[in-house]
Amino acid sequence: ERLGAHRRLRDWPEIDRITRDCIEARLMTVPQAHSHLAALGHTLALSSLYRRVREDAELKRQADKNATRRKQVVGARVQAARKARRQRQQEAA
Repeated sequence: ERLGAHRRLRDWPEIDRITRDCIEARLMTVPQAHSHLAALGHTLALSSLYRRVREDAELKRQADKNATRRKQVVGARVQAARKARRQRQQEAA
């Protein structure tokens, strides 16, 4: 038996379907899709999922777009929190 043969997943079609749904419909990033798969009981490495997504150019483009969108939203949230904190400090002074 080949080294690592026990690690080959037989349920890749289902994992690919769930991943595509997560990225295209739910607008998740690859790490979020990985967490979703783990919650459903699929055990795989995040790097394996990145590799699968990278093989499909359209899926990769959407995943990158989702990641950019998420970074912008988190950045805006941090900016708003900083602004609110500064405003509270000015009011207190």
